[in-house]
Amino acid sequence: MVGCASLLSIDAVDYATGDASALDAPTETAPPEAATGDSAEGDAADANRVDTGFACPDAGEPLPFCAAFDQDPLSRDWTKLDNGSDAAVFRWRDAAISPPTSVMFTSSVVTASAVSLIRDFAVPTTPKSFSLDFDMWVENAAGDPTAEIVHLTFGTSKPFYQLQLVLYGNGAGLRVDLWDGAQKATPFQDKALSVSWRKWHHVHLEGRLAPPTATLSLDDLLANVTLEFDGGLTVVQLPPELGVGLPHLNLVASGNDYRVAFDDVLFDCR
Repeated sequence: MVGCASLLSIDAVDYATGDASALDAPTETAPPEAATGDSAEGDAADANRVDTGFACPDAGEPLPFCAAFDQDPLSRDWTKLDNGSDAAVFRWRDAAISPPTSVMFTSSVVTASAVSLIRDFAVPTTPKSFSLDFDMWVENAAGDPTAEIVHLTFGTSKPFYQLQLVLYGNGAGLRVDLWDGAQKATPFQDKALSVSWRKWHHVHLEGRLAPPTATLSLDDLLANVTLEFDGGLTVVQLPPELGVGLPHLNLVASGNDYRVAFDDVLFDCR
């Protein structure tokens, strides 16, 4: 895993700078070097900034969990921030499914630091099924063949059950892997969906834990097959943990430069 990342309370660190005094200040506008591009990119963002009328369901706490990233601080919705030294997360105004803002995660081209927002859940203690929906914008993904953008984990010690949504091929595709604390399960490999840059995609992942199954779709296009496991993996059924952003990158000598935005995250588990 990424050695330079550290697990911090989101209330103790600013999203991008580590300045605790900045937590309560508005962060709707991203740093110029991170949020702005050339005019063509700006035009693309404007063209994709559409209000779908998304509203978080009023179904009580803690589930279903919903985050639209439209107000500060981010700690209102998330348990903690896992932030590397040269990575950043901020509310992003250039493109949003439900305006005014989405949330942008960036990694460093020098050190490829990971960064993610994490939500821990105390219930259900024995989950049987789950569903996850979110909108994703890939602004840039260069230099490294894979970057994980979502971790959905059940269990706190090995063996555990972690679904990993992975951008691969310089951000050109999306797939889902299963990690049990020691190795990835091979049935998830090559069940990939094509991703276009600078365009909103809707991602849906759902499944069950006993027996473990999962189905991935992108813009209502299903992956090649429903992803199933034959019982060879021990599943520890404990409360889930959701992480979105760039929770892990495979480091390479040339470094990485990833910019991935999220909007309207909706997670449920029963």
